[in-house]
Amino acid sequence: MNRPPVFHFTASIMTLICCLLFCSIPYIQASPPQPGRGWRGIPWGASEAEVIRILGNEVVKNPEFGPEFNKSNNYIPLKIPQYTLSGEPFIVYFVFDRRTSGLAAIRMQKYNPADIIRLFDSLERLLTGKYGQPERIPGTGPRKAVWNLQEMLITLVATDHSSIGLSKDICIWYNPPRTIRSDTDKL
Repeated sequence: MNRPPVFHFTASIMTLICCLLFCSIPYIQASPPQPGRGWRGIPWGASEAEVIRILGNEVVKNPEFGPEFNKSNNYIPLKIPQYTLSGEPFIVYFVFDRRTSGLAAIRMQKYNPADIIRLFDSLERLLTGKYGQPERIPGTGPRKAVWNLQEMLITLVATDHSSIGLSKDICIWYNPPRTIRSDTDKL
């Protein structure tokens, strides 16, 4: 049976499209996370309403705002009051820029952990397993690890000032991506 040439052309185009789609599936699945998105896929610059929409009932209003940010360009209107990491309860704070009202950073914090070194090492192993080896910044000591990724900058920090009567804590900061600089970059 003779088919019109248009039919052969259409069938060829359809076959080509199917092949292209089939061949692109591994590429689509292996694509890196979309730049501009941070922890749990929340976009940098997101509004409070957007964060609430993405996280649902998990996030609550933060009436304190955090005293260390009240006098700065940032404020903390939202938090997750209990988020378990490495078997320990953390508080997740969503830091917003006052000028843009957009999400500027996410801070996970554990106040006064019983064993700060064990917890730091455990979190570093978890983050390394997910994101690869951290970068070390000269002069910051052994209790700071940084992952400078395409979609975000992650900083794990342990501070212990208990010997002088102050608290100790562990923070994981998620920030928009940027280049890490040290004093040697100036040379």
